[in-house]
Amino acid sequence: MPDGGHDVCGNCFHFQCDEPFDRQNPEAWRCSLREVSVDADPYWTTCDNCAEETSEPSGPMRAVVGGIGKKGVPTYRRLPYLNGRRPEIVEPEGSGSEVIRIETEEGTAKDFGSVDEYLGFQEEHEQQWASS
Repeated sequence: MPDGGHDVCGNCFHFQCDEPFDRQNPEAWRCSLREVSVDADPYWTTCDNCAEETSEPSGPMRAVVGGIGKKGVPTYRRLPYLNGRRPEIVEPEGSGSEVIRIETEEGTAKDFGSVDEYLGFQEEHEQQWASS
């Protein structure tokens, strides 16, 4: 997969940026539907409203994140943001395994060993879908 798929912010008519598109200028990336900055690569970010003609956002923004699955096969997940913060898949130094990491409101990192663990935490702690 060369990017996060066809249904990503970078292909959505709600996505706004300076012309021509500049990958070095993320401060200029915006979602006009949600009225928020697209804080990460718009070709690796999506939502339920991608390319949908609507004036009301539904569901959270999602990070399209990749990792290595069984037998070394790449896997991609669409993980919901948590209160406007993007989750990432990282390999903590010296651990040899991948975790899902999110920055907390306090500015510290919280790691999750599985997608289900992260989704449970996200569901429990999400404040408002439309603003994320």
